[in-house]
Amino acid sequence: MRRTAAFLSAALAGVAALLVGLAVDSYLHAKDPTLAHREGIFTLSNPGHVLLGVGIGLVVVGVLGAAYTSLPYGVWLRRGLLAGALAMVVVAGDVAGWAASVERSAPSTPAGHNHAAAAAPTRQPTEAELEAAARLISETKAAVARYADLQVAEAAGYKPMEPPDLQIVHYLNTSYMNDADVLNPQHVQSLIYYNGSQGSVLIGAMYIMPRRGEPGPEIGGPLTVWHQHSNICFDNVTGIAVAFTHDGFFDNGNEKSGVCPKGSTKLTTPQMLHVWLIDNPDGPFASTMAPQVLGTSAAVT
Repeated sequence: MRRTAAFLSAALAGVAALLVGLAVDSYLHAKDPTLAHREGIFTLSNPGHVLLGVGIGLVVVGVLGAAYTSLPYGVWLRRGLLAGALAMVVVAGDVAGWAASVERSAPSTPAGHNHAAAAAPTRQPTEAELEAAARLISETKAAVARYADLQVAEAAGYKPMEPPDLQIVHYLNTSYMNDADVLNPQHVQSLIYYNGSQGSVLIGAMYIMPRRGEPGPEIGGPLTVWHQHSNICFDNVTGIAVAFTHDGFFDNGNEKSGVCPKGSTKLTTPQMLHVWLIDNPDGPFASTMAPQVLGTSAAVT
C-alpha cells in the first residue's frame, strides 16, 4: 500500500505541475503574443513547457506504478500491462520527437527570414522620439518619390540584391554605404519594389548600416528597431542573394532549405531599417516582408 500511495502522490504532483505549467504558459503567451511564432513544441526556455514536461513524466510514472502495485491481477498479466503501457509511452515520445524534427527542418514562414512581425515596444516612445520617427517617415517618402520608376533608380546606381524576377526585390546603391549617409533620406541605401501585374512598384525604402555588427541609431526609440539577417545565401561571384535558408517564401526553391546552394555563402548582413511607403499592418518600420502580410498581393497588383 505504501508503494501505491507513493505512486499516487507522484501522479497528483504531476497533475499539479501540469496545471501550473499550463497557467505559466498561458500567462507568457498573453504577455507576448508573438511567442507562439518563436518557440517549438517543447522549448526549455519556457518554464511553462518545462513544468508540463515534468508533470507528464510524474503522471505517467505515478499512474503506471500505482496500477502495477494495486491491480488484482497476476504478476505476469500486470507485467504485460506495464510493458504495453511503456510501449505506448515510447511510441508517443517517438511521434513527439518526429513532429519536433519536422517543425525544425520544414521551411518556416517569413518569420524564419527574421522578418517576423514586430514585437510590442518594450516601452512607450518619448515625444521627441515620436517626432523623429514621423520626420524620418515623411522625409524618406518625399526623397524616394523620384524613384517611383525603377529605371530612374537603376540609372541612379541602384542594383538588384536578389534575382529581379522575385515578387519583392531590394535594389542597393553601394555608393551610399558610408558613415555620412546613415539615415540620410536623400541617399537611402536600398529601395524595395514589388513586381505586380502593372510592373515594378516602389513599396518601401531601407536604410543599411555601412558595416556588419554596427548598431543602427534608433532615433525613434522603440519605434525604429533595426534588424539583420543571418540566413541569406549570397552568390560568391555576383554578390546577389540567391536563397534564404529555413524560409518558406524567400528560399527561392532551395530544397534543402538549411543549406546554401552551391556557389553561394551564408553571411550575416549589416543592420537594416525599413520605411514602408504602403500600409504595413505591423507598422511603418516593421521588418515584415511577406506579400500576404504587407497586403501587396491585393493592394499593388
